[in-house]
Amino acid sequence: MLEVIKSQLTHITSAYKTVMALHLPAMCLNPKFIQVRLWEKPHLSSSSSLRWAPDLSSVFPGTSLGSIDVTSHADGTPLHRPLQLFFRDTFRNDSSPINQCLRSMAPGDVIPYPWAGDIVVLKFFGTRCEDYCHVRDEDIPRLVYYLKSNDFGYNGPAQPRSSAGGIQF
Repeated sequence: MLEVIKSQLTHITSAYKTVMALHLPAMCLNPKFIQVRLWEKPHLSSSSSLRWAPDLSSVFPGTSLGSIDVTSHADGTPLHRPLQLFFRDTFRNDSSPINQCLRSMAPGDVIPYPWAGDIVVLKFFGTRCEDYCHVRDEDIPRLVYYLKSNDFGYNGPAQPRSSAGGIQF
């Protein structure tokens, strides 16, 4: 078990570690894996149990981010290792292009929510969402199925906002 945990954490120092994330570029047809640096949070800096803060400035320079925690499959059963999607929180209002990568990952199917701009996906280690681990190829179908099966209440100009309890509109 210890070897499995060690293999999930590529590089750890006292201040940061790196994990593999999935980048869904808006203007490309294929996703790509990228390394994301995670900075250790001070223990008293937030009420969250998550110890690490991802540095996504290479994908989203100078941009305010939103995020969504995907904690269950589309059928409601809990994910053993939940996913977290990061996106520019202004993508619906700033003429961002529709995410072609996400569309190409679901050929012939409709993604009901109009995702635009780049998306980065991180994976939590464990169901309590306290740490991150590497995103792997086998996580992609689960992500696509979830996004195909969820319109996030889309019915016009509102967009999802992140919250501690899930999606809000």
